[in-house]
Amino acid sequence: MSFPRAEARAYCCKASMNESGHSSATPEHAPKTPSGNVRLWWLLPALVIAVFAAYQPVWTAGFIWDDDGHMTPRLLRSLRGLWAIWFIPGAAQQYYPLTHSVFWVMNRLFGQDPTAYHLLNIALHAANALLVFAVLTRLRVRCAALAAVVFALHPVMVESVAWISEIKNTLSALFYLSALWVYLRYAEEKRRGDYLLAFLLFFCALLSKTVTASLPAALLVIFWWQRGRLSWRREVEPLIPFFAAGIIMGLFTACVEKYQIGASGSDFEYTLVERCLIAGRVVWFYAGKLVWPVDLVFVYPRWHISQSEAVQYLWPLAAMIAVAGLCWLARRRRGPLAAALFFGGTLFPALGFVDVFPFQYSFVADHFQYLASLGVIVLLAAGVSELLRAPRLVFAAGVVLAGVYGTISFKLSRSYDDEVALYTHTLEVNPHAALAHLNLANFYVKVDEDETGLRHYQQANALRPGDPKILSNLGVISGKLKKYPEAIGYFEEALEILPSLPEARVGLANVFIQQGDLRRAAAQLRMALAVSPYNARSRSTLGKLWIDLGYEQQGLRELRIARRLDPLNVTIERLLDDAESRLNAK
Repeated sequence: MSFPRAEARAYCCKASMNESGHSSATPEHAPKTPSGNVRLWWLLPALVIAVFAAYQPVWTAGFIWDDDGHMTPRLLRSLRGLWAIWFIPGAAQQYYPLTHSVFWVMNRLFGQDPTAYHLLNIALHAANALLVFAVLTRLRVRCAALAAVVFALHPVMVESVAWISEIKNTLSALFYLSALWVYLRYAEEKRRGDYLLAFLLFFCALLSKTVTASLPAALLVIFWWQRGRLSWRREVEPLIPFFAAGIIMGLFTACVEKYQIGASGSDFEYTLVERCLIAGRVVWFYAGKLVWPVDLVFVYPRWHISQSEAVQYLWPLAAMIAVAGLCWLARRRRGPLAAALFFGGTLFPALGFVDVFPFQYSFVADHFQYLASLGVIVLLAAGVSELLRAPRLVFAAGVVLAGVYGTISFKLSRSYDDEVALYTHTLEVNPHAALAHLNLANFYVKVDEDETGLRHYQQANALRPGDPKILSNLGVISGKLKKYPEAIGYFEEALEILPSLPEARVGLANVFIQQGDLRRAAAQLRMALAVSPYNARSRSTLGKLWIDLGYEQQGLRELRIARRLDPLNVTIERLLDDAESRLNAK
């Protein structure tokens, strides 16, 4: 491999500047692609093989947390359901219609076989690694191959690749990187078709996951890095439709996250100052994991944030000092500042200024930096290339990093085999992970190991006292174990904290049914349905209660509504047939 001097001067992270601060080898005069990168195309099939080998433990892994929320439910598996995914916000867990359409197609082809979904996610990640190489090659970045290898095999990516739910991450990145490549071609060749295709790909990325809304800002950073300045007409104006689409979809997703997913309540009540403290620490956390990927875990400890503790201001202060230093350095080399801007800008939705559901358990998660990591990865790859200089040494460094990162990723991906493996590993690294105890409890209850489940619920409650959903789960399992006074106590405590919690109302109704108090059970179900009117199971239970209490017409009405909500439910159909037969017999 050889890198001509003219090409070396043009790569992003080591731009050679003249006295005026502009690149001495501008992209307009640089060759189309560095010959060194052209000679590395033969490595791309090897990179794909390496990705599948690193994630071999995931090939036969099962489902874990939140996967059931992304699997297409029975009511949405028809063409009408596909229409609902696109045009009825709330039909699917999140309004990412393109992602849920992929899940819909996968369900039609492979049913609920987790292997198919895992292989798809690995394939998407491998494709993204190839796109990273293609984008950096178009940008005449000398370290393109090394950066692609690091991105492909870095252990921080394991959470996105081994977790079926994060197909939305890898899928959206596929469209994001494709849109980036096409737009860069448009910027060079000014073909209208490229512009329209880039916008279409960008919109597909937004419909897969709206974290990709940062693409137009990332393009401006790239153009500034290339030219040292931005022209409104040449660089900014064509991106206005991209910014508009990204802002609209981003605001819509923020509303869905808050009001549909449940990113609200005391866990999200932070002042602007506290959110800045969170953001300052989050940036350093993610950068640190990229540089030194140790103790990676599914649920990280949730930091205590307080604006009265002076030491917490060191994180954002250090970030501001670092940015100031990079701005000073940008007079000679713009690459490091461009990389930092890409990293921080792409991370913005996960910095704490926008509430997302996982923040109630941790402010950080590896999958949040899947795309943003490219800023640091490219910068580090360029630094290694500059330090070693000799192509053979750079190649050797790539082989070593591939071996080390691939081995760590292989071992870490084993923890994603199933829920027990995942949360056992989580508790080994983070013993205070309430979410791990909660989900282990859910698993053990599902397999009828109720006493073990109860212990984990109790540990989760001890770590997160006053969480109404944990209290409601404690009530459910206590009722299942026929500990009725304890169950009622847990449900009442949960409803005192959150009166609108339908799960607690339904659980309390089930306890009353087991005790034979049908009227109190019906009252609780009516209050639950006032909050969650589309719960077919609650409606069918209420219908049966009305019939048992002698109110046949009310019962029939509820059962018919339940059948419309879940027309394939055999139990509801049988209850309705029995009720109609009894009524006709009279």
